[in-house]
Amino acid sequence: MLVRLGQTAAALGKMPGQCNPAAEAYGEAHRALDQLGRLGDVGCC
Repeated sequence: MLVRLGQTAAALGKMPGQCNPAAEAYGEAHRALDQLGRLGDVGCC
C-alpha cells in the first residue's frame, strides 16, 4: 500500500526532490520507503 501511495504522489510530483517544500506526510512516506528498500519501486528519485 505504501508503494502505491508513493507511486501516486510521484506521478503528481509531490515527493521530496520533486517539489519544494514537500508536505511532511510525503517526506515520511519517502523515508519509510527508503528504509524498506522500496524507494526504487516508486521511481521518484
